[in-house]
Amino acid sequence: MIILTKLALTRATLTRATLTKATLTKATLKKATLTRVVRTKP
Repeated sequence: MIILTKLALTRATLTRATLTKATLTKATLKKATLTRVVRTKP
């Protein structure tokens, strides 16, 4: 039972880490797009 709980917690942590990474990637892409727009403007 304890092992199962530990596995569930590990899986939850991994999911959270993946979500955080996805959010960071999205933020980075948004920043890159903004930078590109600023550069394109005269």
